[in-house]
Amino acid sequence: MSPLDEAQWLMIAGTCLVAAMSPGPSTVVILNYSISDNKRSGIICALSHGFAIGLYSLIAVFGLSSALQASPIASDLIQFIGLAFLMALSIKLLTNKPAGQLNNISKMRNSHWSAARDGFLVVWINPKVLFFFVAIFSQFIQQATPIQDRVAIVLMVAVIDALWYLLLGLVISHLDLAERLQTRIWIVDRVLGALLLLICVNYFYSF
Repeated sequence: MSPLDEAQWLMIAGTCLVAAMSPGPSTVVILNYSISDNKRSGIICALSHGFAIGLYSLIAVFGLSSALQASPIASDLIQFIGLAFLMALSIKLLTNKPAGQLNNISKMRNSHWSAARDGFLVVWINPKVLFFFVAIFSQFIQQATPIQDRVAIVLMVAVIDALWYLLLGLVISHLDLAERLQTRIWIVDRVLGALLLLICVNYFYSF
């Protein structure tokens, strides 16, 4: 057995933290829930996101990514579905009506299931996350790597991701800015929707 040393653990943790901190669709989705529905939905969304990241890292660590790597069609199909989901979400944000919107949003978004679903799906429908983990873990994991180290990597990656987005959501929801944004939620939706749409366009041209 060849257990990982401290330097390797730090490198894996640091790389995953930087990846989590990089702005993208996940940031948009979690901030949207944190701002529009306060911290509870933001927490649920962040935890669900971390769970989805953990599942992808589990697949990558135990070498089950070969199916996607061997089937470009399956990978492209998942990417297309993911892009369609993100496009629909951006259009939904861009077309929310200002009049009476705050109450409607509370009813629509005050669903823990919706927060959990969106936090999970924004990760799971993006196979690039899996390839990212495969690229990282291949630098450290060998056939002789103990199973306890592999399990620990999965747990560490999920915890790092969830903690980052929990911190981000809690900070936003506790600031006075959050209350001000709630009274202008339709403006926030327009900004986040436009940002998400730009991300979708970038994904589209990267196909």
